Parts: sequence; C-alpha cells; structure tokens
Amino acid sequence: EYFFAGFAQDTIGLTDRLSITPGLRFEHVIRESTSGTGVSGHATISDILPSLHAVYRAGDRVALRASISRQVNRPKFDELAPFQDEKPDKITAGNPDLKPARAWSLDVGGDYTSRNLFFGVNLFHRQIKDVIEQVDTGIDIGGKDLFRVENVGDGFVQGIELEQRVGLAILDVPVLEHFSVRANQTFIRSRLEDRTGQTRPFKQQPDMIANASLVYERPESGTSVSLSGNYVSSISNDDAVKEDTTRREFFLDFYAETRIYGAVSIFGWVQNITGEERHKIKIENAKTEITDEDTGRSFFIGLKAKF
Repeated sequence: EYFFAGFAQDTIGLTDRLSITPGLRFEHVIRESTSGTGVSGHATISDILPSLHAVYRAGDRVALRASISRQVNRPKFDELAPFQDEKPDKITAGNPDLKPARAWSLDVGGDYTSRNLFFGVNLFHRQIKDVIEQVDTGIDIGGKDLFRVENVGDGFVQGIELEQRVGLAILDVPVLEHFSVRANQTFIRSRLEDRTGQTRPFKQQPDMIANASLVYERPESGTSVSLSGNYVSSISNDDAVKEDTTRREFFLDFYAETRIYGAVSIFGWVQNITGEERHKIKIENAKTEITDEDTGRSFFIGLKAKF
C-alpha cells in the first residue's frame, strides 16, 4: 500500500469571541494485494476531505462549538487481503473489492469551565455510506459457513456525549483537596438500510457507554492514582422486541504512578480488577451466538521517562 496525504487549515478570528477553522485534507492510496494462490486485487482511491469548525466564547467560562467534516474509514489490511482463514466453525475470507466507508460528520455542543468544575455536552450525527460489516455469504465450503467483510449498506449513527470533571477541593475539606471525579457518558442510536432493503441498528452497537474515575493527583511529586469504571450497555439485535444479544458489562481498573528521580516515574496498572468476563457476539440474520471470554485480571508495572 502506498499512502499519500496532505492537509491545510487555518484559524480565523471573525470577532473577539467568534473564530472559525476551515481545513482541507487530500488522501491518495494505491493498494495491491496477492494471495499465495495468485488471486490479486488492485485499487487506486482518492479522497478530498473538507472540514469547518467554529467556536464562540460566551464569556470566560462558556464556549459553544460546531463543526462539519468529511471523514473516511478505510478497511483494515486483513479485511482486504485475498485470503481464507479456516477455523473449526467457519471460514473467513478477505475482500479485495471492499470500499472505504465515507461519512459526513456534524457536531454541535458547548462546555463550561472553572477552576474545579467542567461540564461539556456534544450532539453528533454521522451519515455513513458503504458501512463495513462481516456477513454470512450463504456459501458452504466443506460443511462450514463462509463469512466475508462487505459493504452492507448506508446508514447513520447519532447521539449525545456528556463529560463532567469535579475537583473535590470545591467542598473545602482538606483531606479531599487533591481528589477529583471525572466521568463521561455517550448515548447512541444507529440505523442501517442494508442491501436487502431491511432497516436495523448497526451490529455490535450499544445504546450507552459510560466511564467514571476517582483521581488523586500531587503534581509536585509526580504522583497520580486513579480507580476507573467502564460500563457498556447490552446490545440489541431487534429494536422491536429488544432481544439482548450481549449482557451489559462493567469493568474496574486501577492505575498508580509516582516520580522516583528527575523525569523518571514508576507506574503500576491493574485491568479488570474483579475478573469479569467479556462477551463476544456474532449476529447473522436471525441467528445470534454469544460466547464468554474469561480474560481474568491483567497486571502491568514499568518505568516511564518524560523529556
């Protein structure tokens, strides 16, 4: 793959409070792929991606924002390579003819910032053409179903993002001076009209994702400690009956870091403290398959240097 890209942008102050940032990005991709059996694919793709961002500062603490941009999601290499991966239950094939998914993206929101408080809200809409998903081709090879990643149709994803940060020093309790609570929530809705004319949500699309952290920070000693939770709502395959295809998930992580000398710090990280199982799904037409993946806890320790 040969990838060429360039961009230009500039921020223009229209007034003391209002500024805009127009931009233009150009991408040109030349891709060639050949399998061990001699099957080959070739594609040359160019994209012009304009964008326009605007910020209005309504005082020292409030900012209002809006943007529109053209975006492209290029397929991964293992989705494009002309290969077949055989597993005990299925065969997965690459698709050299897979097209990038392209979208127009619109965002409108604002935020409030003070010394110990931050509140932000953003409404987004992504209008997507040539959505990429893995599908059952209906072909049987040696008793196994053949799956392939394809451009399945056009649709949209829209929702609202909320973010909050609260410094507990606002409570005027000395023991809480260096603590803060940080959280964000995303509420999502999607619709896809596939090549058969059916309308449904995107695959593996939860209705809500939320994160929350309790953070302790002492900048003078380079110390930071956090306990974080991540929540993902259940994913529904059928909007009419709300049939759950995965159970909701909640995971806890712990992170600690402190400076030991100069620019060198030591850190430790524990992922999935409670050892929760992750749920993987496969949805093909009316058939839903759910498997549990027990990843257990993960422990990391290491050194970090900043220059």
